Amino acid sequence: GTTATFVSLDDELLIRYAPRAARRLMRLTAWAARRGDGELAGFWPRLCLRFAQARAQRLAHQQRLAVLRADDWSEQFLGFTRLNP
Repeated sequence: GTTATFVSLDDELLIRYAPRAARRLMRLTAWAARRGDGELAGFWPRLCLRFAQARAQRLAHQQRLAVLRADDWSEQFLGFTRLNP
């Protein structure tokens, strides 16, 4: 079988994590529409989507690490608040 990925240019993933790439895709899509295609497929949409996804994953990873560091800090410096059996 085959698969197809459909991406909207106003998808939050693109808008939030790759806004310049999304604007570039919008210009390319408008150019394709004027040319008569109306669709833009291939290399650029895949590249932009992968870039946005990688950036979102990287930022989420950094946020998780920050939470772990905050937990470690609170255990280290607020350890006196625990009840000792």
